[in-house]
Amino acid sequence: SEYCGFLLSHREYFPMGDIPFLVRNIVMYQLTSDEKQILSQAEEILTKVMERNSLYKTELQASESDIVGRYLQNKIGCEEREHFVVLFLDNQNCLIKAETLFSGSISSTSVYPREIIKRALELNAAAMIVGHNHPSGCLEPSFADRNITLQIKEAAKLMGIQLLDHFIVSPNKHLSFSSLGII
Repeated sequence: SEYCGFLLSHREYFPMGDIPFLVRNIVMYQLTSDEKQILSQAEEILTKVMERNSLYKTELQASESDIVGRYLQNKIGCEEREHFVVLFLDNQNCLIKAETLFSGSISSTSVYPREIIKRALELNAAAMIVGHNHPSGCLEPSFADRNITLQIKEAAKLMGIQLLDHFIVSPNKHLSFSSLGII
């Protein structure tokens, strides 16, 4: 708790993207159960805001991409193993549900486009945003990252579902495939 106060009162020394990393990896063990519950409630509030408001309205806007990137950083950025999350969106690009569909090792996870499409159809999703973490912190998309993105995009297209973006996240950074022109 005293560490939290220090970090927040000295935030000029830490880039804002680094604070979630520091809080989760240094401070989390110092938080009381009430403080942990407050953080969990804050994540729930952010999810509800994303459910009410459209993401990626008509074209990718930097602020919207940043919101999704930071959400994914908070959700999986600090994990020690790779996790693959899908944000299922309705026809207004509002969040229906965010789910971690696959988990793997420290350097990879097996992703099955069929399972993603199956779940999207169950939720009646019109669009999706996918993301996964790189525990190494390196955000460079691998060949496998690019390949699975194309497979998901093609499978989704066949079902009338749009893949809007793919993010790679670490504790303090995120990369959008859309911003790179990959999607």
